[in-house]
Amino acid sequence: MEMFYHLHLSKRMTTILVTHQMDQALKYADRIIVLANGKVYMDGTPEDVFSNAEQLKGVNLEVPEILTLINTFNQKFYGTIRYQRQSAKELAKQIAEQIREKRQK
Repeated sequence: MEMFYHLHLSKRMTTILVTHQMDQALKYADRIIVLANGKVYMDGTPEDVFSNAEQLKGVNLEVPEILTLINTFNQKFYGTIRYQRQSAKELAKQIAEQIREKRQK
């Protein structure tokens, strides 16, 4: 998968990824089209599509775990973390930094 994503970025090639794995769609897609019964059900950026959890549930899809974690953290701890295709390690670092900052206040 990484090889195709590298080609997509370096050669500015249009690529199409067909998947039911929402984590991959979030990581690699610039645009997501969700189909239901052969028709376009949702169409937009990953941020737009995954901000509609209820609509996704309507077609048996889930919000990627990393977004659920970020949203839960931000809601419970008044965080300001945004998803920027960061790795789990980078996200853990951002969470730790925000917790440290809040403790210092």
